[in-house]
Amino acid sequence: MSYSIKTRVYQTNTNAYFHIVEKGVWHFANGGTWSDQDSALTLTMGGSGTSGMLRFTTEQGKEAFWIVLGVHNYKPWVDIVTGLANNSTCVKSLPEYYDSKFPTRCAAREAQRTSHSALSVDHRTISVEYKVKEGHNLELNIIIG
Repeated sequence: MSYSIKTRVYQTNTNAYFHIVEKGVWHFANGGTWSDQDSALTLTMGGSGTSGMLRFTTEQGKEAFWIVLGVHNYKPWVDIVTGLANNSTCVKSLPEYYDSKFPTRCAAREAQRTSHSALSVDHRTISVEYKVKEGHNLELNIIIG
């Protein structure tokens, strides 16, 4: 059974503007797609066991971070990683969440957190929370402070 995660991004501080520079989808459970409609991004996945990733930077290409969202063992999960190098792309990094050589990433997936926050390199708070965390039509808010 498929899952969707409607994702909204809120920016609360006007001293920097972040934009999405890359979207990725893991290929398990028949993979998935990203769509953009009505000011929300939606990740649609073929089933439990897959995920998507969004990589953000400022307009100047600084303060890079990613957010990973997905469904593992029929429950939603999310992770945030800040302070990224320029070569930390979704294509390169998303597989780490499914590779035992990266136990921290696998643990983040298996923790099935429905909310999380982290500080950027410039001490900006990045937070995520599932607004709807039950069923197959999930909703996630990303707040960049």
